[in-house]
Amino acid sequence: MASLLPWDTLFLAGFAYSGYRTVGRWFKYTTDTAKAQTDAGYFEGFHEFLASQAASGDRSKAMPGAGAEASGQGHLWSGWQSMNAKQKIALLHEMQQVLEWTGQDAGFNALARYHGQPWSALPHAAKQALLAAADQLDWSFLKDMVQEGLAIAKSAALWQVTNSVPALSAEPALAEALIDEEKDLQELVKSADMAVNALLTKQQQVVIDALSPAQNLKVIEAKRKVDLLREAAQGGLGLGSGGKAARGQQLLELLRNITLIPADDSMQQQKADAAAALDAAADAAVQPLKDQHSTALAAAMASTRSQSLVAALSQRIRYRPGSKPLTATVAAGVFNVAADEVESAVSTVTNESSGVPARRAAAQQLKEMASIIDSTAAALAAATAGDNAAAEHDSTEQALQQLSEAADKLQELCVNVEAEVKGGANKSDESAQGADTATATAAGVRDALARVRAALEQLPKSSEENEGSAKGTVTTTEGLKADVLREVEAQVATTEQKTRQQQENALQNTRSRERMALLLNKAKELTTPAGAEQDVGSAGIASPAERLQVTEEYLKQLGARTLAGALTDLSKLLTAAKGQQEEGSSSHALAAGITLDATGADKLQQLDDLTVEINLADAVMRLELGSDTTATMSLLETYLQKVKEKHSRAEQEQEQISNEEEGVRTPPSVGVSPNLLKEQEAVERCGSLVAELRNDGLVLLGLAPGQYGQLAMLREAAANLSVSLDNLKYDRCVTALKDVSEQLGPIGAAIQVKLANTPEDLESVRDILTKQKQLAVDLYDRLKAFLSFEQNIRGPLKKALRELASLAGGIGAPRNTTGCTAAALKLDMAAEEAEKLQHLLSDLATSSGEAAEAPAPDSIAATQKIVTSLQETIEALTISFADFSSHVALRTRALNPEVAAAAAAAGVEGQDLQLHTLKSLEEELDHPLTILADAPEDQQAEWESLGLEQIARGRVATVLLATGITDSSSSSTSSREATAKAADPAAAGGKAVPRVSVPVPGLPSGKCVLQLLAERILRLQQQAATSTFGRHAPVTRQIQWYIMTSPATHDKLAADLKEYSYYGLSSRQVHLFNCKTAPPAFAGEPLKALTLGTATLTRG
Repeated sequence: MASLLPWDTLFLAGFAYSGYRTVGRWFKYTTDTAKAQTDAGYFEGFHEFLASQAASGDRSKAMPGAGAEASGQGHLWSGWQSMNAKQKIALLHEMQQVLEWTGQDAGFNALARYHGQPWSALPHAAKQALLAAADQLDWSFLKDMVQEGLAIAKSAALWQVTNSVPALSAEPALAEALIDEEKDLQELVKSADMAVNALLTKQQQVVIDALSPAQNLKVIEAKRKVDLLREAAQGGLGLGSGGKAARGQQLLELLRNITLIPADDSMQQQKADAAAALDAAADAAVQPLKDQHSTALAAAMASTRSQSLVAALSQRIRYRPGSKPLTATVAAGVFNVAADEVESAVSTVTNESSGVPARRAAAQQLKEMASIIDSTAAALAAATAGDNAAAEHDSTEQALQQLSEAADKLQELCVNVEAEVKGGANKSDESAQGADTATATAAGVRDALARVRAALEQLPKSSEENEGSAKGTVTTTEGLKADVLREVEAQVATTEQKTRQQQENALQNTRSRERMALLLNKAKELTTPAGAEQDVGSAGIASPAERLQVTEEYLKQLGARTLAGALTDLSKLLTAAKGQQEEGSSSHALAAGITLDATGADKLQQLDDLTVEINLADAVMRLELGSDTTATMSLLETYLQKVKEKHSRAEQEQEQISNEEEGVRTPPSVGVSPNLLKEQEAVERCGSLVAELRNDGLVLLGLAPGQYGQLAMLREAAANLSVSLDNLKYDRCVTALKDVSEQLGPIGAAIQVKLANTPEDLESVRDILTKQKQLAVDLYDRLKAFLSFEQNIRGPLKKALRELASLAGGIGAPRNTTGCTAAALKLDMAAEEAEKLQHLLSDLATSSGEAAEAPAPDSIAATQKIVTSLQETIEALTISFADFSSHVALRTRALNPEVAAAAAAAGVEGQDLQLHTLKSLEEELDHPLTILADAPEDQQAEWESLGLEQIARGRVATVLLATGITDSSSSSTSSREATAKAADPAAAGGKAVPRVSVPVPGLPSGKCVLQLLAERILRLQQQAATSTFGRHAPVTRQIQWYIMTSPATHDKLAADLKEYSYYGLSSRQVHLFNCKTAPPAFAGEPLKALTLGTATLTRG
């Protein structure tokens, strides 16, 4: 529907809704704020009233709760001052209920009219009355309730009260006592914690001090030296990213322009021959493409000539508005050009030696020329239609006829040629017959063309043509033909030039690719390591001269790549060349054993130097404390030695220049750097750092960076460990040491491998590595002892204490049964932790200790004594809490009417059940009783319907007093019992049985009271369901049957009910409860029927 509304309307609707929500929230906030301010005003006024009364001496203090204070329940108002407005309103609501239950609101007329109304629904006067009534509320009825409960418990009532009625005034005192015991428990836990810490301090300090050798793991210092070496090499020697980029550009420029010329002339010629052979191989590879280009060029020229010719001829005969009509000369010229093309095409299609493509192209040309001839005939007919003289001339009609016949012949020839070409090389009879037909048709075409030529010559000339002929300005047939052919040849020449240029470019690109492929194929042998198997299909290199030529061109090809790509393949080339070089050869590895001229040898030396420096720059930029550190230092030492030699040569050159007299001298081969002094300082700095690192055992280990990190973590954690460290930081250090301990095994194995791979002649290095190995083994043992102490002694003790501290602080004095259950569980867990703590201390007393001596027995005994007190406190607190939990449970059941309401609301029916106190029902109960027989019939029917509805909704129960017994021999027996007595003579003797289980005297059926009442309940349930919910309605709510028994009848009745399946009732609706006192009696007299008159239920 939104798509049907305009966008403006949608926008306005959305804006209006947003405004409505915003304004609504603002009004709600304003309303809530106003209500809160109003409530705060009531309470402030109430406080001012109390203060004025206290000042005048009418009350003892300016606090609410005068009535509660007078009745000994002043603690009910103890938290009033610290409550916020909502909490005060909640407390007043509870007191309002107490006022209603006790009837004390009757003295406040403004409040009595608003029974059960919340604070927000009360008017101003009622709120003031509620504050005054709550202040004067008399709580002495609680004592009366307690006394009543005690009296009931001690009297011989209908049943025995096993639990005393809770005294509400005692609950705060119980809670306070419970909290005090909890505080005592917390103090004992703290004392136990301090005692355990003092007990373990000495042993803990010993195992911590044992880790002091970890300070010899100076990983951070070694890492700093490596960082300084990297910074010095990058900054002073130019081995950083900038230096690498500059050397990379020099390398690529060197590769692009490199030339490797042999010093021997014969080798130069062999190298040139190898290059020529590579060119010849590339030319041979592209020769098929050349042939394809020739064929494609011829086809393109023929197609261009045909298309251009058709376009030129069509332009001559096409009629355009404002142009002159077609003349006989133009028609003859156009036809002659077309006829020449037709004759050439006819010769091609009739020549059997012509190929299929040529004949197919000729057939297409015949179609186009036929179209031109047909168009010429149409244009000529249109031109002569306006000239009566020309139209009536016989030659005109003859020419048009001959043109039409020639076009038909051409169409026929095209059909025959296509049929013959379609047969192809299949020389069947049908194709042979098609060839004969085409030849005959071709002859007819030639004759038709000749007749058209003659007919066109006889066409009469127009007046303009005659005048032009006289003046010599008219175009002749031959001139028009020459113009058309000239235009066609110009177009063909242009197309040919363009096509040849494209083909040449494609040929050169293909040749370059083929030559590069041949070169790379040969270069595979150059980059294959010595002894490795060559790839299948790789071209072998026949001679050293060819190897040198391939190397040169491959190096140039590498110069055209990026630096990263060039370095990868250049490294492979150099590595393979050095492996393939013969021993004792003085030439460069890439020279293939050939002596090069000075320029070539110098280029290869520059290539080596730049490659080494670039790789060194990469290694320096990646330099960090790890497994590659020693290798990088070795490379750097070699480079430093070369730089020192360069500096030495530069100094010698400078000295020679300064000692020479005036004159011209050839400049030295090595230039002197203007920053020579700075570079020398960098060399010395790097050399000293490398020497220091060579003597550092941690660096010589060559571990992985992660392993060095683990050693640094070990040193830091061991340094931070202290007895005075807080628990959180201490546990972090222990966790770090535990993680490191798991990595010391691989680190030790790496040290062993490094030591085994170190040559025997490097005694100094082996000594350093041996010391590092001993340090690692010693640290491993010490760390193992420390972790054993933490995991087996200190850790479990501290964990038990932490659990105890957490549990001791979370018990409190819950106000509901759920909280009591959770708190009881915490007490059980605290008892378990205390028991665990005691066992740990016992184990500590019997253990000798791995890292240090066990604590003194007296200290352990003192700590165990504290833990024993802790256990006793937990046990006492558990007993106190059990009493408190019982009190809370009794108070919840006795004073919370919502429990009964929740039980009634368990089903669909009964949700509208309202529970009333006896006080609220007093007015109705005091009405005079009415005898059912005296009531009108409609009133009786209404009462019956209401009663059945209450039964159907499960709101009615029945009680049976079955405490009496009788002698079975004096009572009439049922047929069932008579049969039993006949079978068992011992059963004939009399014995005591429940009176409700024996047959009712005078009933033919012999049913007992239990059976009669059960059948009546079944019938009444069904009758109530039918009356309330309709015919055939099932029974959804059962009548609960409560049977009060005595010790003499309980077991017998339970057995009878179970034996006879509860007489058809459900076992869930029959409840037996045992009354252990005397059965009810009225002044010792048996029950009698009472005649009701004007008496009431409450007044007798």
